Amino acid sequence: MNHIQYLREICGKPLQVIRDKYRKDQLYVNIIKTKKQYAYIKEISEEVIKLCGEYRIVRRIFVEANDTKRYVGVGWIISDDMDICMMCLEPFSSIFSLHKSNKHHCRACGIIICNKCSQNNCIVDELIKLGPVIVCHFCNYGQAVVHITPTERNEKDNYVAEIPSIAPVYSSKYLLCID
Repeated sequence: MNHIQYLREICGKPLQVIRDKYRKDQLYVNIIKTKKQYAYIKEISEEVIKLCGEYRIVRRIFVEANDTKRYVGVGWIISDDMDICMMCLEPFSSIFSLHKSNKHHCRACGIIICNKCSQNNCIVDELIKLGPVIVCHFCNYGQAVVHITPTERNEKDNYVAEIPSIAPVYSSKYLLCID
């Protein structure tokens, strides 16, 4: 299983299932890494974001896999943590959310976007073997090839998605503000 397949599979599951999988992965990480094809949850982090004037806690999943060593800095937001598109702020319909078919993850920054905002397909340098992949408008804007540039993280700090033209507000926790 490759990195992106593993993220797609795990991000759509309920939080408790993800946490159980994370605990199991941490127990067997040395065994998992000896397999030819491996992928495991390396970290689950929380961040506070502001969308539509409301503060929310969202969780990101970071995965390590043998096929994409350069992609480990990108954390995908758990699908259940977001009920609106993080680009256009349109709510996901309850009919489609059961199937999660209209929620997509930007492969470059990990935010959740709707069908309308996921029309961009381009090459992400760190995922070049996969060919063109889904990216959001911000990550695609004016680039022939997208390069992932996640914010440097300290072990004690939360992850902040670096999205052009949206300035994070710093406090005791990092905030990503979209109003």
